Amino acid sequence: MVALFSILALLRIAFGKLLSRLNVDTSNRCIIQVESKLTRIGTAASISLVLLVAAGVYVRPALHCHGQGAAYAKLAEDPFDSTSPNPVGYRRLTPTISYVLGLRGRGIIVTNVLFAWLLLSLMYLYFRAVFPQPVDAFLGTAVIGSSLVVLTTLYYGGYCDALTYIMVLGMWRWRANPVRASLCLALGLLNHESTLFAIPWLVAMSWLEQRAPKQKMLLIGGIVAVITGFVAYRLWLGRMMPAVFTVGYYMQPLLDNPVLWIRQAFLNWWLGFFTVFKLNWAVVFCAALMARKAGERRVVPAIALIVSSAGAQLLIAYDTSRMLTLAFPAMLPALEYCFKENCCGMRGKLGWIVVINLAVPQLYTASYAVELMVSPLSLFLSKVMMQF
Repeated sequence: MVALFSILALLRIAFGKLLSRLNVDTSNRCIIQVESKLTRIGTAASISLVLLVAAGVYVRPALHCHGQGAAYAKLAEDPFDSTSPNPVGYRRLTPTISYVLGLRGRGIIVTNVLFAWLLLSLMYLYFRAVFPQPVDAFLGTAVIGSSLVVLTTLYYGGYCDALTYIMVLGMWRWRANPVRASLCLALGLLNHESTLFAIPWLVAMSWLEQRAPKQKMLLIGGIVAVITGFVAYRLWLGRMMPAVFTVGYYMQPLLDNPVLWIRQAFLNWWLGFFTVFKLNWAVVFCAALMARKAGERRVVPAIALIVSSAGAQLLIAYDTSRMLTLAFPAMLPALEYCFKENCCGMRGKLGWIVVINLAVPQLYTASYAVELMVSPLSLFLSKVMMQF
């Protein structure tokens, strides 16, 4: 039932004028009925599972660990082994969880897919809490589920970004709670040090939303404590097991060529940015434009801050698509504003955008390379056509 609803819901919204019975109001009633039977959490898990399966049809799910994913898989075999150097040795949270769950070695692929499922479920629950209509939560989750926020986890086996994005979502969700936000930051850093780049955005949001001075001080204190603990953890772990991706790895080349990483990433900056959401970026641009026109002072800075923070990673790294996916929280205030104000008639158009967006080839960029993410459906059709 949930699978059928999920497939039809986009059609209802996208083709609402053509299919008079299948309109937004009907979709809202369907969601409420499903939630009454499965509970809101059960509905979130069910809809997210359907969207995850759909994503697995849109891009080929990995069966083997790819690139750095192989290093994560090695770490998941025994994260407590200090005798074998590992290039991602500091990024231990997901491998350790995978090890504890019994999903060791290549089993980390399953762990990451489970985290992607959890991420989509949490997205739905967040959207359901802040969006004015139930169908908005479904559409918002569909936008995230069809983006690199999820697709990278499915396509590149072993990469542990999904848990990082869960923690960044937590930082946004609990930005008014310094203790919870700091905890999410700490866990995010244990998973991947790139979470550091979200700190300016988190701090600036506290000032932008005019939090009480006590909250601001607690947040700053929490961040300082987390960074201090993280540095101590890295120093301790570095003595036990040398890693490759250290501060020196990223900074040492800059002593010889300060623009080394920028030059390697520059050609694909804009393409890498586009690949994250593709046509769904229209939601962000529409929200920013309409909010600025209406004199709303929070939406545009919230978007600009996280995009700038994510983009700053390209000063020391060149895998543009993955680095810029950290900007995904820009979609959250954008969707919230568009749905609350129904700016650009977005509620009626977003279904169309999501569906049409699937026809745009999913690219992935890193340095000078541009890769097309292969779809199981396209592979099947290619094999069929080769028979004729």
